[in-house]
Amino acid sequence: MVVAKSDILASNITKILTVPNKSFLIVGTENGDVLCLDSNTLQQTYQIKKVHEDAVNSINHYVPKSDYQFVTTGSTTLSHFDIRKEQPLHQSEDQEDELLCSTWLDPTNPNTMLCGMGEGVVTVWRPEMNDFADQISRVRISKEPVESLISALDSEGEHIWAGCFDGTVSRVNIRSGRVVERRVHSETDEVSFLDLDHEYRLISAGMDRLTIWKETGDVESSGDDEDEKDVDESEDSSAEEEEEWTGFGDDEGQIGFGRL
Repeated sequence: MVVAKSDILASNITKILTVPNKSFLIVGTENGDVLCLDSNTLQQTYQIKKVHEDAVNSINHYVPKSDYQFVTTGSTTLSHFDIRKEQPLHQSEDQEDELLCSTWLDPTNPNTMLCGMGEGVVTVWRPEMNDFADQISRVRISKEPVESLISALDSEGEHIWAGCFDGTVSRVNIRSGRVVERRVHSETDEVSFLDLDHEYRLISAGMDRLTIWKETGDVESSGDDEDEKDVDESEDSSAEEEEEWTGFGDDEGQIGFGRL
């Protein structure tokens, strides 16, 4: 049942972020605007126009620094803004490559941000060093675009997962600047979504497939024979990559759920 509906947006929505401590919906649009809607009434409360020259590709909350501050990526720039102000607080230099996604290395301590780039690298940003003026380092992930990122929430606080257009998912150690593990989500489906479930298992998804990875145990799958074959091939590919990265990766399996 629909309880509220809004038609105030002049452009298509690309990203939405909820704010835990406020009744906010932070909305990014195709034309680069960022709006704040009241999550109870869907009425617009704040707006910043043309934060980016093109579509807003990602939005991250800047907690615990402020409930009103956010970091977005879009086109070839990164922006840090307070939603109550008309202009961004900080805007990066032109990176000459599209920033497709972003995440905090530690969501509870926003001192390191990672951005996935169109040329297949992950860039590292430290706002305390230069107020998001520019990246400080980069890690090569793939020859294809990095389309999704998420913190691994590991005990060392050093790793992220990166999903790529070529269907691979890489575990990256940000401190050493190395890919330490690589898995094959699909040979035909890009990895446009990453998340962790309540047991901290990695979830990877694209247009055609959703996969939940687990630490140990047999591979479980559902769907048709073709999907099950794909799962087996993915597991074999993952095993090969783990052998390549001996001493770094974990011995993990894959649960495939077939077509969405």
